[in-house]
Amino acid sequence: MARLAALQQHLLSCSPLTTSLSDLSGTRLHTQHQLKRKLWQPKGTLYVSASSTKKIFNMAGTRFIGVFLSRLLVKEGHRVTLFSRGKAPVTQQLPGESDGDYAVFSSKILHSKGDRKDFEFVKSSLSGEEFDVICINGREADEVEPVLDALPNLEQFLYSSSAGVYLNSDLLPHAEAKGFAVSRRKAASLILSTYILSKVGIALAQQSPVFREYIDAFDGYSFQYPRSWIQVRGAGADIFFRDPYVLDENLSLEISSPSSSQYKSVEDLGPPQEAGKKVLKQYLTEFMSTRLGVRRESNILSTSSRVADDGKLYYEVEVNIKSYANNNELAVMPQDRVARLEWDRRYLSVLGVENNQLYELRLQVPENVFAEEESDLRRVMDSFRVSKIAA
Repeated sequence: MARLAALQQHLLSCSPLTTSLSDLSGTRLHTQHQLKRKLWQPKGTLYVSASSTKKIFNMAGTRFIGVFLSRLLVKEGHRVTLFSRGKAPVTQQLPGESDGDYAVFSSKILHSKGDRKDFEFVKSSLSGEEFDVICINGREADEVEPVLDALPNLEQFLYSSSAGVYLNSDLLPHAEAKGFAVSRRKAASLILSTYILSKVGIALAQQSPVFREYIDAFDGYSFQYPRSWIQVRGAGADIFFRDPYVLDENLSLEISSPSSSQYKSVEDLGPPQEAGKKVLKQYLTEFMSTRLGVRRESNILSTSSRVADDGKLYYEVEVNIKSYANNNELAVMPQDRVARLEWDRRYLSVLGVENNQLYELRLQVPENVFAEEESDLRRVMDSFRVSKIAA
């Protein structure tokens, strides 16, 4: 029996809570939160059964989660070999770990010394072995290639990683609010290369996020949005959602006042091209700045119309707006007032008319992540519908 546990060294005090999560393929998941602060106690534990003792090669056993994983595997009777450069002690006693437990663990753990970046050495060292399981915690896919080449009959390959993918930038510090070159929810699936997947015989598709449907029967509209997005209240729009990681990626819904508008069709705005001009003008009005040295560049990227499955006509408008600001707007000499790009965004609007009102679904996304997010944003746009309000 092997037990894999997510361990947390320091736990905060909390109310006792036990929750049964689910039963999956005979494996029972059970989460238990502890009441008191303790050292080296599992906060949430996942128990998984193994059919027999395994020979395990752990390339991530001397730091982070590998320290705890190795102990659990050894305790359950598995033969664990740690791979490291040998610059630090292979094993160290953990806070709260008894002398006896540490002595048993350190006597049973095996060690293989080397550098994971020395691919030929890794490959030659493993070629004569018959490991059942390989554990790696890292960021580089090329570190995995020699392992898989050396062990063609490997039973299980466990790869864990954590990554934030940012654009190259000279502006420091990097922050969560800055644009990602790749959205975080997709970053993990990009870490592994096609080579790895083909070697282990797994077809892995980059998953699109699960979508939810938002329906406002009172105001008469609906749309789908990524499930991971969160609602922000008090944002001024009728409804507002944003990506929890890319803060500049969001959607909102604007509705014209019923007392000051009597729209019969979206064609009241004119053809799509004219509607696009009005949309861009409204954006620029809203983003007007009183700061010195700020200027905006904008252009309409596309305008179109479509008839949806509800039989209603909708307009779609895409615009790009860039904002520049001087780094020293009070400087006397022009050469000292250098304009720098503050932000570069794509705005997508879907316009529809119902209940004598104009509805506008707005989506905002940094231009540098638009290509990665486009399919998801298109789905949101295509899902937008307006409907009659019940009398």
